[in-house]
Amino acid sequence: MENFNYKHLGTMDVSLIKKVCESYTLQDWTKYDKRQKIHAVHRETHTIPLIWNKVIGLAVLSKKNFTYHPEYEKFKIEIDNLDKNLQAYFKYGNIISAILVKMPAGTNIYPHKDTHLGFHFTHRIHIPIVTDKECVFRIEKEFKHLEEGNIYELNNTGKVHAVYNRSKVDRIHLLIDYKMKNCDDVEDVEVNAQQKKIIWKFKDGSTLIDPAAEPDLFTNNGLG
Repeated sequence: MENFNYKHLGTMDVSLIKKVCESYTLQDWTKYDKRQKIHAVHRETHTIPLIWNKVIGLAVLSKKNFTYHPEYEKFKIEIDNLDKNLQAYFKYGNIISAILVKMPAGTNIYPHKDTHLGFHFTHRIHIPIVTDKECVFRIEKEFKHLEEGNIYELNNTGKVHAVYNRSKVDRIHLLIDYKMKNCDDVEDVEVNAQQKKIIWKFKDGSTLIDPAAEPDLFTNNGLG
């Protein structure tokens, strides 16, 4: 992957997504809490899953491994159109996960690194739906405000990154993982619940144990 922190890919109309998000209650936003429980750094955020599989390695292989959540249907047209536009840009791949993430006013995602092997096989895409100039993303030493309705690729895998919402607005992003071409190198991803390991198997015969597998991933093979 080329060396960058932020890349602007284009724009999209987020008005319909924003309208639906504004209709969600606090109960809607807090109903699904697995992501916050698995990743303590996200404990101050709220998540509404659309296409979401806790073991991202399973999702990179094929669509049969996806978990489509009920709210997905409300955004299907927008996500399908985004998928087509990303395919035209990257010349390969497809969306393998999509979630709505809300950062309440005054909250933070503190500095951390993402170490899952799966992130090395995906483009991480952010589309701000509701934001404010006081909402700032940090990758290493570069700080940036991501503007509403813009499509950004963030290259933060293995890098220290954080998010600060110093505004009085609840920031909402559509967060997308998009399949990279190097996924073709992956033969299989095995979830070994007994040994509590996620094992990546590659077409050249090599294997790697995912260093970031959490115990909770093995309660239901990581689905949902």
